[in-house]
Amino acid sequence: MRMSQPIPLNYAVAPPEWKKPVRWVVLCTILSIIGVTVWRLGPSAYRQCQLLYWQRRCMNFSLPADAVVYEEEPTAAASLLRRPEYVVYPIERQAGFAVPSKPVFAASLLTPTCWTTLNWIGPRLAAAQPSFSNPNGAISFLHGMVSPSGHRRLIWLRFDPEVDTFTPTFIPGYNYDFQVITPATWTSAPVVAPRAYMYRVQTDSPRRPPLVRIYAGQIDQADRAHFTVRYQMWGQEDLLDGRLLDDDSITLTPRNPPKPPLE
Repeated sequence: MRMSQPIPLNYAVAPPEWKKPVRWVVLCTILSIIGVTVWRLGPSAYRQCQLLYWQRRCMNFSLPADAVVYEEEPTAAASLLRRPEYVVYPIERQAGFAVPSKPVFAASLLTPTCWTTLNWIGPRLAAAQPSFSNPNGAISFLHGMVSPSGHRRLIWLRFDPEVDTFTPTFIPGYNYDFQVITPATWTSAPVVAPRAYMYRVQTDSPRRPPLVRIYAGQIDQADRAHFTVRYQMWGQEDLLDGRLLDDDSITLTPRNPPKPPLE
């Protein structure tokens, strides 16, 4: 009868008893450091992740060229108000309309969810920065742009029409506003470029309702410092040329401004 070979057993040398408590102390210390770090930095890191997510949504925001972001024609405005992200904008222009009393009708405007969310999160991450925008007004353009010298920026353009009078001229700080924002990173908050306005405005009550309609602004894919916004007044259509400059300002120039009717 053949006997099988015995299997050798290799016994490791048991660690000294004093090393076991040291290992537990090191492990507990590491876990404590991780726990304190998560407790202190976790909420800020979570908010920064939220900010970067919604910032990216805004940088890539786009709508078709025929999408209306602001509408004063009553029937069309009522139709838009049945859609998500559109809200009421009351108009109270009194003279020049068919009735002598002050009329009130509801225009409609677009408020993109990505922008309202970013505006809510942003100031809480950068307490020194003001709120990005007044929630009133139609976001006519929202997208990432690149200045001529290569500065990457987040741009929004907002139309704030007069509610009790009217001027067909686009005047920064009066009936439209914009902001140029240096995007946030994992370690920095968004930075809003400072701006100041100086203007003189001559307004009047229109003889006929202008029935302003503004379409979604479009980025120029061949020139990332340029965008356009199509709009209508009194049934006349025109195009605004917007341009981001290296000093973090925006110019907005109409090509063929609509003319108010004489009667």
